Amino acid sequence: MSRDVITAHFDTELAQAWRLLRQHKIKSLPVVDRFERVIGIVTVADFLRQMDHQATPKDLATRIQVLLKRTQGLFAQKPEVVGQIMSADVFTATPQTPLSELIRQISQRALPHVPVVDEQRKVVGMVTQSDLLVALYKGIALGQASQAAKL
Repeated sequence: MSRDVITAHFDTELAQAWRLLRQHKIKSLPVVDRFERVIGIVTVADFLRQMDHQATPKDLATRIQVLLKRTQGLFAQKPEVVGQIMSADVFTATPQTPLSELIRQISQRALPHVPVVDEQRKVVGMVTQSDLLVALYKGIALGQASQAAKL
């Protein structure tokens, strides 16, 4: 798992969250409360869901810019902060979650990433599909090396 996890807060402006995603070349940000406990997750897919489904790829850049631009005045007709587009129903794991359970949950739920939290639901890491593939590969390689050593 990755330990240096970039997070957002409920009130993080969309433009700031988008910058974090692009700057760190990541696809998700766990959303935390003021006590740093996970309350949701915001992903690139959450941003794209805000776009008109009939938007062409050519229109996408313009529509993202409109979404990210802060609305002047008191009322907005579009989301302005992460809490308005995040997924509140986020599956989390703990450092003790067995690898087999992580694989099962990721495959059943089609999750590209899972926040890892401690007893207080504070983020301590993030597991991605790539992390699981590396762990499986290492397990297979160790198993093969062990078998070869017995011969």
